[in-house]
Amino acid sequence: MRVLIEPGSYRCQNMGDVAMLQVAARRLTRVLPDAELAVFTGDDARLATHCPGARPVPSEGRAVWLAERRWLPGGLVGVPGHGVISQRAPAELRRLALSLALGLRRRDRRPLTAFLDAFGAAELLVVCGQGSMGDATARHASTVLATLELAQAAGLPTAMLGQGIGPLIGPRLRARAAAILPRVNLVALRDGLGGLPLLRELGVAPERIVVTGDDAIELAYEFGPADGGAHLGVNIRVSENAGVEGSVVADVREALGRFLAKRRVGVAPLPIAQGSAADARVLADLIGALGAASVGSEDLARPADVIEQVGHCRIVVTGAYHAAVFALSRGVPAVCLSSSPYYQQKFEGLRSLFGEGCSVVTMDPPGLADRLSEVLETAWDRSAELRTPLRQAAAAQIQFGQAAYQRLAALVARPEPGSRSLAGVS
Repeated sequence: MRVLIEPGSYRCQNMGDVAMLQVAARRLTRVLPDAELAVFTGDDARLATHCPGARPVPSEGRAVWLAERRWLPGGLVGVPGHGVISQRAPAELRRLALSLALGLRRRDRRPLTAFLDAFGAAELLVVCGQGSMGDATARHASTVLATLELAQAAGLPTAMLGQGIGPLIGPRLRARAAAILPRVNLVALRDGLGGLPLLRELGVAPERIVVTGDDAIELAYEFGPADGGAHLGVNIRVSENAGVEGSVVADVREALGRFLAKRRVGVAPLPIAQGSAADARVLADLIGALGAASVGSEDLARPADVIEQVGHCRIVVTGAYHAAVFALSRGVPAVCLSSSPYYQQKFEGLRSLFGEGCSVVTMDPPGLADRLSEVLETAWDRSAELRTPLRQAAAAQIQFGQAAYQRLAALVARPEPGSRSLAGVS
């Protein structure tokens, strides 16, 4: 059987998304031993590096299918009353029309063909761990919703696992979510703080929802407890959805400078995002400005590299969600820096599951340096006593996550033979 996977990052440029994909792939293999995994991607080589054996499905092909609606006979796709696909033209006629249209404009038809072939062979659609269903990542959320709707129209069972959902206020995206998410067979949330009430508001039935924690916890937990090292792990996320700008970074730098002057410890960079977010560049600049001794590299190409570096830290201060996940899973207290509703919800959700070993500092400029300094000192002094409770919380969440994946076997077995038709999709 074929499982089609919607990842959080098509180019594998976020180590948190990659870690969640890696855990999803191995959990799926355990639960569905005969499954072939196919993953939407924009970079076949990077996918092969991080997830060997997964079959690449060009995200470009899906983008063409979703964008080129005017070429489909029988009416526009997505027009109210028609749903995602028009029912007035045979599937092969719609596919042929779009293929011919691309050929006339001298565009490569192969990504489209590969996408349609992969969708046609799929027996289950899994949206693996990510935090994309919200206003801060509306473009990706729209793509995920459109893909879910295609699968639902084709009669495929659908599951969303390891999900961070919300904040979701924008009326257009919220309406789309309310139309599609209630028909998802299983939604496993990273936390129940923000996502759970939101899903209920959107009409998702309680029996379809579970709270599991983040899938990436499993990968970090397996590295064992941190070695009790005397380093400070650091990540500062400077991006639009993080809401972090230069003046805020200056306050963080001041607090870190005070802490380092008092404790005289090394700084371990913990880059999560590559590409435009460029955590490594931001960290190199920050550590250089602090004049601190850097312990380890800013150029870490695999989740395992970041998780290994976390293990040498006594505490971690981070603006990136998965740097905190990796740390907490290894028993390292995390001080989380929030400067947007999106990150505030993510970090508060993490704190709700890990308890007092996870602190959240809102990055409001008045008094930020003083508040952050105090929290850092407290986390440092309590790190030893917090290690065991953090590891216990991680172990419990891993069990919840594995149990959620066990439910997928029943989803695949439930539909009767012949009921999964792509109808007008391909």
